Amino acid sequence: MSALVDLVSVLIWPGVTVWFIKKYGDDVKALILRLSRIKMGGAEAEFAANLGVAEALAVDTPAINIQDAVNNEDTEFSRRLSTLQRIADVSPRAAIMESWLLVEEAAGKAGFVQGATTPRVNLPLFLDWLVRDNKISKNTAKLVEKMRHLRNSAAHLKDFELTRDEAERYLKLAAQLSLIIVEPEDDLENRD
Repeated sequence: MSALVDLVSVLIWPGVTVWFIKKYGDDVKALILRLSRIKMGGAEAEFAANLGVAEALAVDTPAINIQDAVNNEDTEFSRRLSTLQRIADVSPRAAIMESWLLVEEAAGKAGFVQGATTPRVNLPLFLDWLVRDNKISKNTAKLVEKMRHLRNSAAHLKDFELTRDEAERYLKLAAQLSLIIVEPEDDLENRD
């Protein structure tokens, strides 16, 4: 009799496990995904909050009508913006990474050169140069720094998802900053 009890106890646990998985498998899977989402949600919420802060900083920067640049389809800038918007449809993270390049390229167009054979942009030095030469305000420099932080989050925090809307909002700010950096006279009115 004890052999029968031992056999039943050995067989019952696999049977209970199979029954449990069949009965509650989808619920357990949803719970695991929800727990993962909560873990990732902190990074997503932080990114969205920082994007909101960047947009608030942008209110104090010059109002550059990006729509004029977009409407003029003959310009390289306009073509670049539409390409970035298409990238945002497919990969918001890639759109953010590529949008940041608008700011870095604006540094070169503004006359900031660093490095001998390969031009490089050291953002703190670049921002210091722009502010020191009265090309941009300190508030605009803070916005550029916030945008770099957001780009770094998009690049290095892979455990969260970015939305198309966030990518488009970032793209709009990056385009505005690049135009301000290339044409800094527009920022003179908003000195701190």
